[in-house]
Amino acid sequence: MKVGGNIPQCLNHPSSVVHTASTNFFNRTGTTFLHLMMCSDPQWSYVPSYQVIGSKFSELFEIPFFNRLSYAMMPANRSFDNVSLHPNSPQEEELAVADRLKYSIFHYFCFPKAVDDLLRFTHFKDATKKQLTCFKVAYRTVLQKASIATGRRQLLVKNPANTARVPLLMEMFPGCKFIHITREPYVMFRSIYHFHDVMTKYCSLHAVSPDLLNSNVIKFFKMVEGQYLQDRDTIPKGRLTEIRFEDLMQDPLGQVKRMYEEIGLSGYEEALPHLQKFLAAQAEYKQNVFKPCEPNVTRLINEHWAFAFKEWHYPMRNEDGSVMVAEEKRQ
Repeated sequence: MKVGGNIPQCLNHPSSVVHTASTNFFNRTGTTFLHLMMCSDPQWSYVPSYQVIGSKFSELFEIPFFNRLSYAMMPANRSFDNVSLHPNSPQEEELAVADRLKYSIFHYFCFPKAVDDLLRFTHFKDATKKQLTCFKVAYRTVLQKASIATGRRQLLVKNPANTARVPLLMEMFPGCKFIHITREPYVMFRSIYHFHDVMTKYCSLHAVSPDLLNSNVIKFFKMVEGQYLQDRDTIPKGRLTEIRFEDLMQDPLGQVKRMYEEIGLSGYEEALPHLQKFLAAQAEYKQNVFKPCEPNVTRLINEHWAFAFKEWHYPMRNEDGSVMVAEEKRQ
């Protein structure tokens, strides 16, 4: 089968798209683990890695050929967290969108000093009509081609930028459902910072300092998560489920079952053997371990992310690492 030519209307089913969203930009809350685990359920279609390597280029070839070609173009593991890579493994569709047009936050890695200008391409609320139209066409095309490539009706996509796009996504895909995952903010900050540090070293055309990365990480989270919390109540009941990364790690099968039930996804019992097989394959994987935040970083997090600690019930800490008492939080 060739990916190209006329695109069938394969996304018209009202609940054909399920979005996994994270509480930060560039998904350092466990979205990859959750996405890979859920995509082991054979009912789901997803955007495969070979499609995002060269979104337009891949359309020129038969899928098996480009799949084989992708092996030579991909590293065996992600450089920032050692997660294994494979041409057919699920990937973030925003990478394919960024390959198609300049209106994507992922261009941040090349231009980290342009963060304020690029952030508007998360929610698109300040975008021009042309920019918004271009994004909608590119995004829908990427998802349609993914559905064709994997041959399944329902799409499960992971795109942290979508955390700030709830109204736009509900307009584009009426009936779509959302999974939101969060993580302890101090650990999350260190993970995001590490990711930005690694990726900007590969991609950045700007000189990048630790202070710039600290500022950008703080800014990303505050804007994207703030926008999600502002828009969350517009999601109809039964189309949103929320989870904490720590709960997912402690009981992955129980938490995934709960999510299926809360947003009305069928087929959990049929998916269970596939989920168990995925978890068994991950038994030897070790997450990155980061040192505690420096006092100045802890101070920044407490100042700008206090709303997240309150919303997701994580304890705030003092600059020495001790847990704050109620009186200290009010000061």
